[in-house]
Amino acid sequence: MRPTSLRTPVLPALAFAIAFGLTACGEDAPRGDPLKGGDAPASGPAMPKNPHGPGGIPTTRPDGQPAMPGMGMPGAAPAGAMREPSPAPFTWTTPEGWKSSPPSSGMRMAQFDLPTAWPDGGAVQCVVFSAMLGGRQGNLDRWIGQVSQTDGSSTKDKTKISETKVGALTVTRIEIRGSYADGMAKVPREAGDALFLGAVIGAGTGDEVWTIKLAGPRAAVESEMAKFDALLASIKTQ
Repeated sequence: MRPTSLRTPVLPALAFAIAFGLTACGEDAPRGDPLKGGDAPASGPAMPKNPHGPGGIPTTRPDGQPAMPGMGMPGAAPAGAMREPSPAPFTWTTPEGWKSSPPSSGMRMAQFDLPTAWPDGGAVQCVVFSAMLGGRQGNLDRWIGQVSQTDGSSTKDKTKISETKVGALTVTRIEIRGSYADGMAKVPREAGDALFLGAVIGAGTGDEVWTIKLAGPRAAVESEMAKFDALLASIKTQ
């Protein structure tokens, strides 16, 4: 008697396993906590982890090669590229009137809806991002490049930058006025008369930094600028 073939039951099982694995990588799949079970800094919510890679950015291309410089390829990673999240070495105090909401992506460690809004009614947000590569200057330059001047003049020449020390950390604040478009939002928004506030937080000249960003219509952001600065002033090292 010939032995029974195992091919018929094995192939459907293999197909099911592959389909299940692809489904688990979807946006709605359960995600772990990259802070390894710890609470989020201060009153901010814990950051969900996207199984595609740090910040939802795939770590490999379809051919199996690394998706970006700095992940197994020669060359430095671009500013703003996410790395495997590590706990932020600082805490902060959330300003009164800012409403904490669940992070809308794995790139965000915490986000706050402000009592001001875009013209379409969507809340202006302040976002605390997880660890990024590119260092202090790389991320400042990236932000400056997101704002333009209607008269064609240099945005860099009109940018205000200041620094404060918090223990071993340096908090670099940036303030830019001009035309700004938020292409990363689920609902893309833009403002011809915008105010961009940001902070890059890191130790020494290291490539890993954390960033805080508040941008939107100038009047809406100006009314919350004092609270943004109060958040920065409340930062304490862990």
